[in-house]
Amino acid sequence: MNVLFIAKNKDLNLGNSTNFIKYGKRNEYQCYICKECKKTFTKKTNTITHYSKISKEIWESFIEYEFAGMTLKEESYFTHLSKTTCFHMRHRLYSICHKYMETIKMKGQTEIDASYTKINLKGTKPKNMPRLSKKRGNGSAFSGISHHKVCIIAATDENDNIFMRISGLGSESFEKYKKYSSTFKDSKLL
Repeated sequence: MNVLFIAKNKDLNLGNSTNFIKYGKRNEYQCYICKECKKTFTKKTNTITHYSKISKEIWESFIEYEFAGMTLKEESYFTHLSKTTCFHMRHRLYSICHKYMETIKMKGQTEIDASYTKINLKGTKPKNMPRLSKKRGNGSAFSGISHHKVCIIAATDENDNIFMRISGLGSESFEKYKKYSSTFKDSKLL
């Protein structure tokens, strides 16, 4: 069986089944059906072009433009699509990257560290704020890292896998690392 379809089965929660057959065509794509769970899929299922009217070539160009750091206006100009369409494509791409990043497990020797950046809560209603509002012009009442900064945990392993997650507000703590213990369980040395 083709590895592509076995991977698609796993993405569709079909288990490890490789028991599927051809099941007609849909929009010029061959359909398949799993004999065990009766779910259907094509080679586009669970890909970035699934349910997209935009061609694969435009998607590939768009991804190159994203890696080049272009603005939405520039991407819109070069792809001949609206800025709104480019905006939705960007979020679809980032969503898929996020899902992929969640599947990464660190192995072997792993280096881990925390980094901090300011959090932008502009426009957030006071009742929805994760912290008290900061007054303009005043220095921070806290020494060191305050609760006005976001802690980002970053790690890399000997296989060049990368892990990055926002772990919360304020300084790093063992509890913030513990939330991601399943990602690091195969690491031999942290």
